[in-house]
Parts: sequence; structure tokens; C-alpha cells
Amino acid sequence: MLLKRVTRFVDKFSRTNNKIYIMPTKLGFIFTGIMFTLFLIGLTYGNNLTLSVAFILFTYFVMQMLDTHKNISMLNPQTFSISNNFANQNIVVNMINEGPILEDAYKFELNENVFFTLKTNLNQLHGISKIKRGVYRGFRCKLSNGGKSGLFYSWKYHAHKYEFYVYPEPLHSQINNEFDINLNDLLSEEDEFDKHKPYVPGISSKRIDWKIFARNDQLFWKKYIGNTKGEIKLDYSNIQGSNEEKLSILAYLLTYAFKQNFRWSLILPNEKHTDCSNQADLKHCLMSLARFKA
Repeated sequence: MLLKRVTRFVDKFSRTNNKIYIMPTKLGFIFTGIMFTLFLIGLTYGNNLTLSVAFILFTYFVMQMLDTHKNISMLNPQTFSISNNFANQNIVVNMINEGPILEDAYKFELNENVFFTLKTNLNQLHGISKIKRGVYRGFRCKLSNGGKSGLFYSWKYHAHKYEFYVYPEPLHSQINNEFDINLNDLLSEEDEFDKHKPYVPGISSKRIDWKIFARNDQLFWKKYIGNTKGEIKLDYSNIQGSNEEKLSILAYLLTYAFKQNFRWSLILPNEKHTDCSNQADLKHCLMSLARFKA
């Protein structure tokens, strides 16, 4: 308990600079206790064998300290990126280091509740984690490592600006009960061909142009336009459930509307998006759901 408090105090102090900090872990303190006990026994009884063992342990202890420190000192991230995603899916972080990466795994922390375990892949670090809905932004990140022996804990804060969104977990809903227009009527009025667009997983297979697939082995779907003026209205106040359930239903309906090539509007208590239809609109709407506060 005392060790955790000391570590937190030092960690809080270390956030203001980019120096490397290193401290023995609980296992490291136990190792130190055994090592000094052997030294005392050897000095008290004049036992050279015990002193030799203690000296070997001390040498190993120092080597592990230097090795753990080196793992962090050699880690100087050049760039890193964090992808937006839904709350029930993995958030991916990729980091490119300027020099060689010595250790197989590192811990990457944005705050006390958001962290990734980064695995080494050539000269890159890659990690995934599942995070709650919200907007995550900041100017500093923490990289730490425990070395191969686990006797020491070394860390360093890096000045890197980051921002990413975690959208609500999509929750399947009875779509026709949420839309205020009839989707079947909307589809029947889309009788004029507009253009081909690359296929997006989730779009109905009825819209795929199989003739193009037969010629080029690529999937494209037909976009139609018609006389309809209908716009799917997704209104937060018209959906039943808790705040998170409402946001999850809206996240599902937004992705469904985009995949089906519908136009939609998103109405939140303090925000409104109208005449939406493309991927940029979908992203902006999902970002609004991510940062929404009831």
C-alpha cells in the first residue's frame, strides 16, 4: 500500500517533464531484502560463499536496473495514431519509433483509466483496447516497462497531442418503429440510376451490380435517385430507454441509414444535423453521439 502511494506521488511529479523515472517493484524490494540479508550473514559469520552469492545477486540487480532504464530511454515515439471506433469494438493504436525497440511489450497510458498494452512489430508498436464511449483528448502520454525480470518499473511521459472518439455501441432496433417515414416507399421511389459506388459491407446485396463484378472482379453498388423528398428523422427524444441505450440505438440507425443510401437528420437536445447522406456526415453524427452529455 505504501509502495503504491509513493509510486503515485512520483508519477504525479513526473508528468511535468520528459525525464525517465525508475523505481523497484514489490518483487524488487523483496529481492533487495534477500540480497542485503545475505550480505549481513556473510559479514557477520565471515562466510565468503554467502558474500559471493550476495555479490552475484547485487550484480544481477544492477544489470536489471540498467536494462529496464535502457528499454525506456531507447523508446522515442516519432508518431502514433489512435483510430475512432465503437465502444464494443477494439480501439487500435499504432506507434512508430525513431530507433530500435528493445522490449517485446510496453504499457501505453493516456490516463489512469485508458491504457494499451503495446506489442512490438518490427520498428512499430501496436495495441488494442476496449474503451467506454466518449471523447479522449490530451497533450501527454505515458510509456512504461517492467523489464524482463519485473524487479523495476520504469516510465517516461511524452508530449504528444491526441484526440479520438469512441462511439456508442450499436444496439439493434426495430428500424421502422424509429423512422417517421416508410422505408419501403422510399426505396420504391428511387427509380432513376445515378452512379456506381464502391461496395460497403452491410449494404443490401440487391444493389450490387454483378455485371461489373463479372468483368472486373470488383464490387460496386447502384445508387439511385428519385422524386422522393423524404428524410429519415432520428430524434433522441422519440426513443425509449436510458441515455446510453438511446445513443446506442441511434448509432445503429445511423450506420443502417448510411449503408442503405438514405438521407437522414439527427436531432439531439442541443444539436441537430440535417440533410445527411455521405460518410463524412455519418462520422460527424457519430462524433456528436460520442461527446453527448444528457
